[in-house]
Amino acid sequence: MRDPIEELENFTVPGTPMTPLPAAEVRRRGNRIRRRNNALAGAAAVAVVAAIVAPLAMLADRGEDRTIDPAPQTEWVQQIPDGFPLANGMYGEPSVTTRSGIDDIELCGTTVWSPTDPVSTVDLAGARYEENEAYQGRTLALYSDDDAAAQALQAIRSGVEGCGRDEQSAGLPLVNERVTADLGADSFSFIQRADEGGGLLDQLTTWEVVRSGNALLLDSSYGSAGDDSAVNQAVSMLANRSAVVRGQLCVFSADPCTRPPRIPEESRDPDPGMGEGAISAIPSGLQLGRGLSSPEGDPVDGPSATSEGVPALELCGAAVWPVTGVERLAVTVSGPEYRENRELVTFSRSADLTAALDAIRSSAVESCAPEGRQLATYDEQVGDDTVTFAMGYTDGLGLDIYQFVQVGRSLLASHRMSEGLLDSADESVRNVTKANQDLVPDLCPFTERGC
Repeated sequence: MRDPIEELENFTVPGTPMTPLPAAEVRRRGNRIRRRNNALAGAAAVAVVAAIVAPLAMLADRGEDRTIDPAPQTEWVQQIPDGFPLANGMYGEPSVTTRSGIDDIELCGTTVWSPTDPVSTVDLAGARYEENEAYQGRTLALYSDDDAAAQALQAIRSGVEGCGRDEQSAGLPLVNERVTADLGADSFSFIQRADEGGGLLDQLTTWEVVRSGNALLLDSSYGSAGDDSAVNQAVSMLANRSAVVRGQLCVFSADPCTRPPRIPEESRDPDPGMGEGAISAIPSGLQLGRGLSSPEGDPVDGPSATSEGVPALELCGAAVWPVTGVERLAVTVSGPEYRENRELVTFSRSADLTAALDAIRSSAVESCAPEGRQLATYDEQVGDDTVTFAMGYTDGLGLDIYQFVQVGRSLLASHRMSEGLLDSADESVRNVTKANQDLVPDLCPFTERGC
């Protein structure tokens, strides 16, 4: 029988007898194996983390420069470009100079704007027109950057809001009031009126303040009338006059335009004969009622945009008056059995004016008088083009004389009603023609040649 100890020593495999290691050597070898296994496990973990992180780093970087560049700085225009149309639309077409076209703005004893306050300008251009009591001034102020221009605008706005009534040391108190006007994003409009006492406000000054980038446009006009109807007309007129200039302010913005703004189709003038000298805004000082008086010397009503003008007229079954234009001004004088109206309508396109006058002419030539009346035409020459006719009753007294005169982009309509017969209308027609001829020189702002 085999000895069990012997089988264990040889693992039941016959061969050389095995000598067991000492206990200390066994522990040493076991510790070395554990250290090696721990090191391999740590290396494997590091390799797994690296395998995950490295692709993410590559995706985030992709070889790009990781340096963060500062935001680009806006290079603000520091000089007003030559040929900037600052005086476009101004009454009288004044010259553009390097001086301010408006005076320093002082409200309640504080200067809220001047070329040096509240911040200094880096460039300046101005235009100014004055005649009798009428006035218009315009200034383009250029600042070092948009923040400076915004500060200048805010100073004016705050000055107006903080000075509702200005008790001046000299002159009548001034009432300041903001008004609504569609002038663009960073802009506002306000008016100043003299307080005559007893609720009477007159001597109206209208203001526009418009900012684009580092540029500030200030536009102002003055007229003696100051009632609410005059305010609405003055605000509308000033906005109309400044439209082209406001459109060009984009050259001073952070993203400047490289070409003039597109003119809306309805504002384009296809007639090259009507040039820059023709405007659509009616000057506040226009004396439309000059020379009008009734036989009894009754006072004139107007002129104003709300006064009753030439009565509605229908010829050949079509309404030929009133007509639609850009602006309107009317005046009326009346007495017993007598009435005379004048109405001035301006147009942005000469084609619209020609169409309106041709419609009146064709109806008059065809003698399309209303039922019970007769119509006679006259060959009168006033302004650029004229249509004149008279209507009388077939069985009674009553005479109406109509004359429509084109002067540039304006259409002057006159109507005189009186007792009389159509057969005796010649003298009345001559009187209407003479009065309109005397007024034509005052309509020079609407012509190509200007005044």
